[in-house]
Amino acid sequence: MVHLAARPSQAVGRATPLKLGQAIEEILPGTVTAEVDDDGRLPDLSETGRPLVIAVHDAARHAWMRRLLDEALRARPDAVVVETGVPGPPAGRLYLATHGSSTASARAAARWLTGGV
Repeated sequence: MVHLAARPSQAVGRATPLKLGQAIEEILPGTVTAEVDDDGRLPDLSETGRPLVIAVHDAARHAWMRRLLDEALRARPDAVVVETGVPGPPAGRLYLATHGSSTASARAAARWLTGGV
């Protein structure tokens, strides 16, 4: 799981909802999530034996996020993209938009992605 996340603004406040990677880990313990911000680089995506989920938030608003998402999808075209903010143009072969980053949205997306294991 790769989570591309912009730094929250002061308007967001200190409290953060459950993130998608955490929600997936509740269902599938051992799930590994790499957090990448606008200063970061993608982790090694060459391991193709495991499914890859790429979570983005408001990717349409952040050029760096779209660039890294495009790079990740070139490396792993089989990845599932989950947009947890305002959806933009769908990316990847499988695209899920939650229309928000609430704990409930993260858990619903995690159940859908894992088949409710």
